[in-house]
Order: sequence, then C-alpha cells, then structure tokens
Amino acid sequence: MMNKFSDRIGLAKELVVLSKSMLEMAQMEQWDGLKGLEKQREHIIAALFADAEPGELDDDQLISMLREAHSCGDAVLALVVQERDRLGRELRDLRNARKAESVYAKVLDEVE
Repeated sequence: MMNKFSDRIGLAKELVVLSKSMLEMAQMEQWDGLKGLEKQREHIIAALFADAEPGELDDDQLISMLREAHSCGDAVLALVVQERDRLGRELRDLRNARKAESVYAKVLDEVE
C-alpha cells in the first residue's frame, strides 16, 4: 500500500497530464471534450487535497507539479475566454444581419 505522500505525488502527476491534455484540446479548439476533462480534473484536485495535514503539501516536487497544472489551467481559461468573446462577436454580427434583412424585407414589401 502506498503512503499518503506517494498517493499525492501520483495524483499530482495525473493532474499535470490531464491539464496538459486540456490545454492541447483548447489549442485545437476541441471545446466539447473539455467539459468532461474538467470534471475529471475537479475529482483529482479534490482527492489530492482531501485530508491533507498542515505542511503535508509542502514539498518542492509536489508544488512544482501543482504550479505546472495551474499554469495549464490558466492558459486553458484564457483560450476559453478568447473563444467566448469570438462567439459573442459572431452572434452579434448575425443578429445585426437579421435586423438588416428584416428592414430590407419591409422596404421591399412597401415598394411592391
């Protein structure tokens, strides 16, 4: 049986791998798969910090892996926000085009 520290290191490694996978998916704009991976990530994080004693997480290797996972998470978030903003602009443009079509249709009806 592994001890708590070994378990946490294993979970931290899993978290880093998953976080990197999420970043790759976001970079390739594979948004649908991110939601499921985020749920997995939440479970790993919860398990990683469950029943942690004070000072138990104060290890350079563990801290380094957590920073790497956090950095990937920040990068994913930035890409998600960028995509959200792009989609918002696209939706606004579509709404404006529909308004213009509606006005054009009304003008044609009045002319005929």
